Amino acid sequence: MIRFFILFLFYSCFIYALEFKNRVYFLPNDSKKLYLDIEYLISNSKYSIDIAMYNFSYKPLAKLLKKSSKKGLDISIIFDEKKIKKDKKSKYNYLENSSIKRYIANKKMHLKMALFDNSIALIGSLNWTKDSFSNNYELVYITNDKLLINSYQKIFKELKKDNLK
Repeated sequence: MIRFFILFLFYSCFIYALEFKNRVYFLPNDSKKLYLDIEYLISNSKYSIDIAMYNFSYKPLAKLLKKSSKKGLDISIIFDEKKIKKDKKSKYNYLENSSIKRYIANKKMHLKMALFDNSIALIGSLNWTKDSFSNNYELVYITNDKLLINSYQKIFKELKKDNLK
């Protein structure tokens, strides 16, 4: 019985991960579905989360990241310098007393992307703000395409190494 449950759980997670292959969301229509999928990805990541987000002020996602960081995940977030100085709602300071690595880009960092366990990528026009999820027209693409994932890994590595304060 336990073996069946473990196999069922593994199969369910595997099928859910496959669903992310080339999924497109159009907001605000798909806001609730996208939020639930991002929540799932953050909560179920096992190893790492890398985020590059021009505007990150949505507290529910920051809380989820803090909670996941307590499980020992390697979480890195790249912020835009001018945006965190101008926007008092930015979650840069909120994440200060956590194990989350925060980076500040020394050039305008207008990217909106995230990698979950280096196996699922999220890219698009969506900033992680309340307005972006509720009021804006946004386009988000989630994929598990290995070639794209490899490209995004290189981008994050380059950003962390060369272009950050």
